[in-house]
Amino acid sequence: MITLSNGHSFEFMTASGALAFDGRGWPWEWPLRWTGQLQPKLFTNVIKTLSRHPRKGNLKWSHPWSVVKNLSGGVVNSIGLTNNGIDWWIEKIAPTLNPDYKIIASIEADLEAEALEMIHLLNPLNQLQGIELNLSCPNTPTTDQRSTEKLIAVCQKASQISKQPLIAKISYTHDYKTLVQEFEKSTKIEAIAINSVP
Repeated sequence: MITLSNGHSFEFMTASGALAFDGRGWPWEWPLRWTGQLQPKLFTNVIKTLSRHPRKGNLKWSHPWSVVKNLSGGVVNSIGLTNNGIDWWIEKIAPTLNPDYKIIASIEADLEAEALEMIHLLNPLNQLQGIELNLSCPNTPTTDQRSTEKLIAVCQKASQISKQPLIAKISYTHDYKTLVQEFEKSTKIEAIAINSVP
């Protein structure tokens, strides 16, 4: 069990976006929820990652198979953080969140200034259990520019302003040992999630 500084604890956490932007699931999952086969209340639900501005990503409804990316030994999705932006989520989705669901917001923390701006926007939302800093999406143009130093700087600044507990979502390719040591010394990162492992 993981217990965050705000007293919230969880045993099971969904992967970002597994149950859409609100924990209720995608439309094709609703029948499972209606029939009790899928029970979002059992999980801490990490919403689909939001960016500061709307992002088209790679998802095209006419070619759903185009978002499957081959890796050695398997496949991974390459949707590329398709979303309508954080302003849309705060205006349209946040007011409709089920108060019985435990929700963690996931934000793409690529540019430091945008990450900090998004945290400021999320700070007033008391229903959130925390914020996941998605530092590791492999399907974004700047993924190769995310050095260990850059990730540490984003997390240090984020932890100075966030009123919510923070989770760092890193890649298996990152220097996770150095990141963990720095997080323990100089940030309020309370948990680490790992993105797509081959």
